[in-house]
Amino acid sequence: MVTFVGRGNPFGGPVAVMEEQVAKLSDRGFTLTVAAMSDGLVSAPAVARGAEAVIMGRPVPGSAGWFSGMLAPRTLMRTIRSLPAQDVVHVHLARDLFSMLVALACRARRVPYVVQPHGMLVPKSGLLARIYDALLTGPVLRGARRVFYLTERERTELAPIKWELSDRNLVPLSNGVVQHSPPLSSRRPYATFASRLNARKRPLLFLKASQVAERPRGVRFLICGPDGGELAALRRELENVPRERRPLLVGGQERPRVLNLLALSKVLVLPSLNEPFPMIALEALSVGTPVVLCESCGIADDVAAYGAGLILADEASAGDVAAAVAAICGDENTWMRMHRAAAQLVREKYGIDTVVSTLAGTYRTVVDE
Repeated sequence: MVTFVGRGNPFGGPVAVMEEQVAKLSDRGFTLTVAAMSDGLVSAPAVARGAEAVIMGRPVPGSAGWFSGMLAPRTLMRTIRSLPAQDVVHVHLARDLFSMLVALACRARRVPYVVQPHGMLVPKSGLLARIYDALLTGPVLRGARRVFYLTERERTELAPIKWELSDRNLVPLSNGVVQHSPPLSSRRPYATFASRLNARKRPLLFLKASQVAERPRGVRFLICGPDGGELAALRRELENVPRERRPLLVGGQERPRVLNLLALSKVLVLPSLNEPFPMIALEALSVGTPVVLCESCGIADDVAAYGAGLILADEASAGDVAAAVAAICGDENTWMRMHRAAAQLVREKYGIDTVVSTLAGTYRTVVDE
């Protein structure tokens, strides 16, 4: 199960991860049920291709918070009633009531479950966070048969001492994607930002990069993603930008359209800070599109090692971002070298088949325990 699915994929990477996993697990003969809260604007086949059953429903009006306080009681109860029929439950876990309560229900009913936090359980020191973790996060993690982690940094944040976990229960699991080879003739001179528009992703830095004097000639800057709190600020800034230099703001899009945009683009720019393992960057690499990331990104070292893009310091300026775009888009030989490196990186490290093999083996082990 995953917390929320909706038009334009407002919940971001975990949904894309779930979709890839469900499709490939189904191909391997697994019988799958998918559960999630929904905005009611997406169809079950669109978010759960290959699933035998889908449980979706809208949150009650007035649910508190961005996603953390959302709750869909009917969907939650339908999901809980379905648990005894499952051999194992895979919870894409965040600090939200829906995923936490499903996991706690698994624990109470002795249904084996595994959790995949996607780097979203970062340590928090506030009083409310400590109470929340004591009542929900800790019991959920301790009751899980396996806890998947993306990077060594996340493993440290899920330290066994803090949560009283067993080292045996911590399993490394990267994100994975299907590789595609779109025709080179379809490429357009687009530098694309594609992610939720919130402060940590830094869409305003991308906007400012489009305005500096060093911006590459002939390159069109595009901003794609659902609002995460920064849309109003972006629109205010865009009002002061001359029309001929204004980035195109395309809003949140369905995942197939985002993949198509990545395949058209010359470069994906994601100047996020402390990005654990950005699925959007993997999707760009999967279609051979070089990426510009910051050094605190979880895949920055691999991108640098393979030469599949450029890595910036976390304190990079708008000029630094523009210079990186110019370096990639301004020289065809450089772009082709990075394009080939992107394909090699996905083929050797981030293919979905390796991920699904790990999942399938883990599920079988958990069921047999």
